[in-house]
Amino acid sequence: MLDGGTEDVDGVEILGWADPTFTADDETSTEEGNELRLEAAGDVLEAVTETDPEILAVHDARLASESYGEVPIVLAGHTHDRSVEEISGTIVLTVGSAGATGLGSFAVETDLPYEAEILYLRPGAPLVVDYVSLSGVADEFDVERRIIEVEEQADAVRP
Repeated sequence: MLDGGTEDVDGVEILGWADPTFTADDETSTEEGNELRLEAAGDVLEAVTETDPEILAVHDARLASESYGEVPIVLAGHTHDRSVEEISGTIVLTVGSAGATGLGSFAVETDLPYEAEILYLRPGAPLVVDYVSLSGVADEFDVERRIIEVEEQADAVRP
């Protein structure tokens, strides 16, 4: 887990930032949590400026809100709705649900599938994203590929 630190993965520098509202007792209200995430966005921007990563990984996109335009790719979650958008030259990929219903979902049928994104990065090439979705115990899964062309990604993968 990256919390304010970076990791080099095959030449791609990833900066991770933990959610400041995550606690074992989960006593932070939604409104208070959103405010705390927005307050932390300045610290995240400072870390982005200092480390110059290719990817910023955050739990909630609010943490990256001041870093748009300063980092090529943001990976986020929290909303349980998959999306891809471009904000100020930054590609923001929000994964669906990676387990919010708990590990028990692998043993019982649920309405919310597990989802993951697999990124393929190559300097000067389109960004390729495979979306994988697993529903309950039916052993059925879907894979959907999206190619984000170089002009869409605004230098998302630096040479």
